[in-house]
Amino acid sequence: MNDALIERIKKLLALAGNNPNEHEAQLAMERAKAIALENEIDIAKLNNFQSKEEKYTSESIDFGKRSPIVSRYITNILEKFFRVRCIRVGSRMSGMKMAFIGKTQDIETAMYIFSFLQNAMTSAWQEYYDQNPHSQLRTARESYYLGFYNGLCGKLRKIEEQATQNLGENSSKYALMCKSDADKLNNALSQMFGRITQIAKKASNSRDINAYSNGFKDGESVNLSKGVGSSRPAMQLH
Repeated sequence: MNDALIERIKKLLALAGNNPNEHEAQLAMERAKAIALENEIDIAKLNNFQSKEEKYTSESIDFGKRSPIVSRYITNILEKFFRVRCIRVGSRMSGMKMAFIGKTQDIETAMYIFSFLQNAMTSAWQEYYDQNPHSQLRTARESYYLGFYNGLCGKLRKIEEQATQNLGENSSKYALMCKSDADKLNNALSQMFGRITQIAKKASNSRDINAYSNGFKDGESVNLSKGVGSSRPAMQLH
């Protein structure tokens, strides 16, 4: 067994367990698994690390009669970067819910991030609007939220791309493993909810450039990191 590879995997496992940035911690864990898989190393035997196949499950958040305006932006972020699927269920009569599908730890992280981003986006928008009142409220608000979404997605994508580049020759193996995990997640979604019909929301042709730009900057400033003394991520908006 290659000692250098063993040490590299151990360092990645340590980084995954102690990294204050939730997204980077997830990527470190996936990198460790990819390297171990590539070199036929039993990761479960390293530092008593327990590796087992978790079952997929589902949990939900109650919204009441209406879903938050920002929910579609947040669920897109969660599906892109945090290994869950999100399905809106219910009606105004029975009550709206957001169901999260994934592994238990991923769902807990996703639900926590959802609450943080819901509060952060609405609070940041209100602060911007108080300082920049608009006659076209809906256009300005949608533009701001879209900018916020794109700013945060861009930041998370750069972190992901850098982590993949650091894998070097193992990057293709990592990509295959991510594809396998995504297939398992989608399969779990189908088993729980059957065939899902997605209704595309028509994009608005009008955009408030100033609101979008400010939203983009605020989205870029968000840090999703673990809170002090907690395994859950805390959101910071600088």
